[in-house]
Amino acid sequence: MLKISDVFIEVFMATDLEGKWKNIKAQTQEKMQKLPLWRKVLLILVLAAMILIAAVMLAANFAQRRLVSEVRRISKAGEPLVFADLRPEPNKPDPNKDAGRFYTDAARRIRPVDLDDLMKLNIFYRLNMVSLPPDKFPAELRDKTSEV
Repeated sequence: MLKISDVFIEVFMATDLEGKWKNIKAQTQEKMQKLPLWRKVLLILVLAAMILIAAVMLAANFAQRRLVSEVRRISKAGEPLVFADLRPEPNKPDPNKDAGRFYTDAARRIRPVDLDDLMKLNIFYRLNMVSLPPDKFPAELRDKTSEV
């Protein structure tokens, strides 16, 4: 009875694959020995660059994990994480002491008829009030301002 392994050995020997394999291996070794110096240096540089890139990626991954865990720890402690968290809470003024409502009420009461007088008052003030002594405020202007 013929075994499959016996058949394989006979075919292998008949085709002389072993001799061809040795020939291919010898040719490859010859080519490797014949590589010029610049190709060997280039190969070494490329391999070194790949190793360096892999090392940097590994270090960055390690640093990222460490940073994320540190941020989580700080967040759980209730510490501020961004500059907006450092800003103090705005104090809401007491409504009884807030003068803003008086200004908004006055602005609401201005009618289009009053705007012309306000513009004249503003122009007069800008042109003349700097040169006037404080005790000589014109009575006419004082009356106009009290009407508005």
